[in-house]
Amino acid sequence: MPASPHSTSLRLVLIGLSLGYFMVLFDTTALTVALPDVARDLGSGVQGLAWVTDAYTLTFAGCLLAGGVLADRRGADRTFLAGLACFGVFSLACAGAPSTGTLVVARALLGVAGALLLPASLSLIAALYDTPARRATAIAAWASISGSALAAGPLLGGALVAGLGWRGIFLVNAPVAVLAALLLRERLPAAHRRASHVEARGQLAVLLAVAALTWALIRGGAEGATRDVVAALVIAALFGAYAVRAERASAVPAVPPALLKAPVLAGALFGGLVVGGALASELFLTTLQLQEVRDLGPVLTGVAFLPLTVPMVLNPPLAGRLVARVGPARPVLGGLVLITVAAAALGSVPTGASYAWVAAGLALLGFGVSFTLPALTSAVVLAAPPAATGAAGGLFSVARQTGATIGVAAATAIIGADIGHADRGHAMTAIAAAAAAVVWRTAQRRSLARPIALEFPS
Repeated sequence: MPASPHSTSLRLVLIGLSLGYFMVLFDTTALTVALPDVARDLGSGVQGLAWVTDAYTLTFAGCLLAGGVLADRRGADRTFLAGLACFGVFSLACAGAPSTGTLVVARALLGVAGALLLPASLSLIAALYDTPARRATAIAAWASISGSALAAGPLLGGALVAGLGWRGIFLVNAPVAVLAALLLRERLPAAHRRASHVEARGQLAVLLAVAALTWALIRGGAEGATRDVVAALVIAALFGAYAVRAERASAVPAVPPALLKAPVLAGALFGGLVVGGALASELFLTTLQLQEVRDLGPVLTGVAFLPLTVPMVLNPPLAGRLVARVGPARPVLGGLVLITVAAAALGSVPTGASYAWVAAGLALLGFGVSFTLPALTSAVVLAAPPAATGAAGGLFSVARQTGATIGVAAATAIIGADIGHADRGHAMTAIAAAAAAVVWRTAQRRSLARPIALEFPS
């Protein structure tokens, strides 16, 4: 590969890496507008749809740290290419799923493949760009290309559903994976392998604990499920306790103890959990309301989400500059307030009200999330010791994805089988966001507030 940072070969590699993560993000939003079509084709109920959504984020969150370790051990180049191949194959398995259960299993495998792609792509960018300025520019381009999936997801997803049905959402991944592999072929650097370790027992226990909690929440919306829910909660608690014990006993814990001593970090992780849950639950609830209550088709539903997705693409650079100027405290707090107001507005839309009310709520949510996440990410990096920034970033990603899983499950439990009661789910989101604002404010007061001097690419 030519040494020049501006070489065509290097640009192609960056595009290939970005396409890989584009698929990961695209699958988190595009399927949202396809859920009613899945329900009609496979006979899925609300609980089945929740599992179709959560199976992906559950395994994605649960395998992220292990994916990073695998990239260190086997090489980021091999790990990324393996992730691409698996993502393409499992996407085809999703497209051919004959039942809800089969689709849930295929989605879970797809989440594992996604967990291989994200840490490996960041590791490769770090290896390809050897100076902070070049690396920052490359990451900005990577984030811009992959982040456009958030806006394209509902819109392109709606078009695919209208033309090919819900299976088209997954069919499109295979050629994208092939294209990314061709762009990367013989262009990736041979990544250095490092001795790395993750407490496998603890990681598996965390995954099983979150899965049991998710099952309990989703099952909680059914009648006569009290005994099942209690049993699942007990199982979740036992696995959670075992995970904590295994982590403390490990010579190389996945979460360095020093990370947990910073109050701001704890507040940021809780904030990431809530923001991830708020975004996922609102996408889930609003999609069902738009298509089942307002009778919009998939294309119009995708268009209806533009007030949410456009700010999430355009606003992060502004949010980053704001964080650089005033620090993360106020942007996080302001973003959480916007999310609270947005959820409350979406939950109080009067019967027969125009779409403008919904659009206003979605826009507030889009601005709230796009202000909060960059600020929380900065807070996590700044709160972590220099040797643990990578672990802190990975832990924050896990918190966000775990929040997305729990958010959809909780919304499902609250609305039960009646989509008309989705306002209860919106109310739950508003309460959670308000609680996150209180926790963040408390954590911030316990830490020294200080401005941040960060450089952002122009």
